[in-house]
Amino acid sequence: MIRPATPEDVPVIVDFIRELADYEKAVEKAIATVDQLHAALFSSQPALYAHMACDDATGEPVGFAIWFLNFSTWRGVH
Repeated sequence: MIRPATPEDVPVIVDFIRELADYEKAVEKAIATVDQLHAALFSSQPALYAHMACDDATGEPVGFAIWFLNFSTWRGVH
């Protein structure tokens, strides 16, 4: 199941980010905090958006996707 991330998911997202950084042998570079991601995802004008991939049987998160809107300076629009 894919669903929008909630504020309660932010610690899980940070854990996933750190797990990937560890796998890539770059854990010291993964310095994003729960507070930073929470602000980026859930402020009144979010910089990021996230969706969670969850196990259908248990509902447990198994992955995530983070995305953001891009702005075209040539066209002057998102």
